[in-house]
Amino acid sequence: MGNVEFTSHLEKDQLDSLSSEKLDLSRRLTSDQLEQHLRNVVIEENPGLTEIPARIFAQISFYETLIVSFHCITQIPQELPLQLPHLVHLNLNFNKITSLPESFGMLIHLEVLELSHNVLSKLPSSFSLLKSLQKLDLSNNKLRTFRDDIEKLQMLKKLNLNNNLLERIPLSLCLIDSLEVVVCLNNRLITPPQDVCNEGLVGIRQYFEKENALHSPPREDIVNIFPRIRKSDAFTHPNLNTAMTQYNEMQSQSFNMKMKVKTPLLPPSLATAFPPDELANKIIGCIYGAAIGSALGVSTDFLSKNECAFYYDKEQLSYSDIINDVHRSSLKKGCWAHSFDQMVSIFIIRRRSILREV
Repeated sequence: MGNVEFTSHLEKDQLDSLSSEKLDLSRRLTSDQLEQHLRNVVIEENPGLTEIPARIFAQISFYETLIVSFHCITQIPQELPLQLPHLVHLNLNFNKITSLPESFGMLIHLEVLELSHNVLSKLPSSFSLLKSLQKLDLSNNKLRTFRDDIEKLQMLKKLNLNNNLLERIPLSLCLIDSLEVVVCLNNRLITPPQDVCNEGLVGIRQYFEKENALHSPPREDIVNIFPRIRKSDAFTHPNLNTAMTQYNEMQSQSFNMKMKVKTPLLPPSLATAFPPDELANKIIGCIYGAAIGSALGVSTDFLSKNECAFYYDKEQLSYSDIINDVHRSSLKKGCWAHSFDQMVSIFIIRRRSILREV
């Protein structure tokens, strides 16, 4: 697919974005098409780009965000930094890129670089010139070595090296003061050992400190600010088991009445002082809250703690922040997980009488 006809497979909202500061040329794939793409099978009805379209770059020198993911791009043109000098965010995930040009280091404003699921085996020498880089995703590539001069990226905060062929993490990585998250699962690491690197930045720092290769700053003693509560003090109800048994008996009697008349929902003793209508609203609110929580929880399915810290801001999370990877690419934003469907089904089956009341 060349530069001339590439727009034939773009959707209207993607074409409309050509006049903004963000250009999204990502290919929309179904779950079956994504599986084909990962197996390097050509999708005839939606073949995708084989190169970044140079014709567009001549008109978009002020773009700050470029997303060209889920295509078949193998090379990045040398002139890219000259054509997009203001680029802040570059996403080339799920392509077939084999190498980066030496001119790549000229992207001096680049803050976020996503190159996951490509076939990169090494990084260019100019890579350390990306002084503004804060987030770097090189997961699912073929990297065998990582640059020793990585400490020059003093703005770097998050680094993902999952699923590569790395055998060594350089000591210089620990010299980046701004670094907060390092993820390097499923490599072939020897130095530090893979099980140490699986713990993330903390484990890597501790390893080099023990090897006397990294100076350990003085640490303040950690004081437990939470008072200790004994198990016997946690439950203050005098006859907890008796109260629960009585409550179950009352509920059973109300639901097994011979006459099919509505009976009031009987809360446990001391459970609530809310009137029935307000209690019903709160229960419904809990159900809505569970749906929203499940939809947001999709964002972290099958991710480790360090991976969550890499992909998401710990201060806030919205549906638009959910990453587009193998597991989540087929899900619509805001779609809840199967676990919520199961919860509702069980709730309906086993508590129909309660539902009629509330």
